[in-house]
Amino acid sequence: MNDRTHRSVTMRRGALAVTLLAMTIGGYGLAWAQTTSAPTDDDRLAAILARSETMIGEMRAMQAEVMELDLALDGKVAEMYAASEDHRLEATQAVVEELVTQRKIMRDHMKGSHQQLMMHMMEVLLIEDAELRERALKQSPVMRMILPPHESGGTGAVGYGEPEQ
Repeated sequence: MNDRTHRSVTMRRGALAVTLLAMTIGGYGLAWAQTTSAPTDDDRLAAILARSETMIGEMRAMQAEVMELDLALDGKVAEMYAASEDHRLEATQAVVEELVTQRKIMRDHMKGSHQQLMMHMMEVLLIEDAELRERALKQSPVMRMILPPHESGGTGAVGYGEPEQ
């Protein structure tokens, strides 16, 4: 067999192998699609509420971190006021550095939180089924926190406390 014929046979075998592989994978995909049912409204609502609870937990963690940052800043300010005139400039520098660092931390937190909050709001508000959307609005701790009481059944207060039951 010459080199040209050998390449032709090899290419045909390769094409046949790829075709068989695609047919096999496609068959499994079709079988999986036929055995997998679409999520029910309760499944969708449970997933939305789970993401909402996760967001509330992250917000509470961020709130605790802010309190720690405040304590650190309070300590630096106390050191600045207690510093002698010889060390006042260094102490003031330390306060300014702490403020800059904290601002960067908060900006990053807010950026991530804002995007996550917008995604959650859109996920809930764009639910086509009106009954499911209303259930999500009333049960999602995040939506209850940010929407007025007449729209969500929540307090409308911005805070991360326990949602009303």
